[in-house]
Amino acid sequence: MCCNGLKELNQENLKPFSKLTILTLDKNEIQILEEGVFDYNLELVIIDLDSNKLVHIDISVFDNLAKLTFLGLNLNICINSFGNSTSTVDDVINKAEYQCIAPEFEALKALEAEIKSDADNNQPDFKEKVEKLETNFQNSSLSQNLAIKQRIEVLSEWKMQGLWTIKEELKSVRKHNAEILEIMNKQSAEIDEMSIT
Repeated sequence: MCCNGLKELNQENLKPFSKLTILTLDKNEIQILEEGVFDYNLELVIIDLDSNKLVHIDISVFDNLAKLTFLGLNLNICINSFGNSTSTVDDVINKAEYQCIAPEFEALKALEAEIKSDADNNQPDFKEKVEKLETNFQNSSLSQNLAIKQRIEVLSEWKMQGLWTIKEELKSVRKHNAEILEIMNKQSAEIDEMSIT
C-alpha cells in the first residue's frame, strides 16, 4: 500500500488481518503509531513505514511483535534517516523510542487519563490544562492529524460545556440518593419493629 496518501493507521484498520506477516506502508502520510496498533497482528515479520511523516511512536507499540525481523522507519520526521543492512530491529526500536515521543501527544494522553480517573477536576485547573494543550497542539507537527484534532475538540467541548459542572451535579445526585436510601432504611427498620411488637 505504498503511496496512497494514508494518514492514519489504527488497531481497527489492522484487526481483520491477524495473519499478516508483511506490512508495507512506505511513502504515505502516517504521523502517529498509537499504543496497541499492532495488537491483532502478532505474525508480523516485516514492517516498512519508510518515508511517512511519523512524529510520534508509542513506546510499547512493537512490544508484542516477537517475530519482527525488519522495521523500516527511515525518512520520517522524528527519524530522518537511520539504519542500514546491519541494523537490528532492536536498534531501530531504541532509536524510535528515543526520538519519536511527541510531547503534545503525551500531554493529550495524560490529560485524557486524568479526566477519566479523576472525578474532581476543578474548573480553573481543567480549563487551563485544555487551553494549554490546544495552544501547544496548534503549534505542533501534529496540528494536521485528524484523529488528534477530534480528541482535542472533545476536550475543548468538555471545557466549554463545563465537564466539572456535570460532575458536581452527579455528586449532588449521588449524595441525595444516599440520603433517600438512609431515610428508606430507617423507615423500613421502624416498620420491622412495629410488626414485631
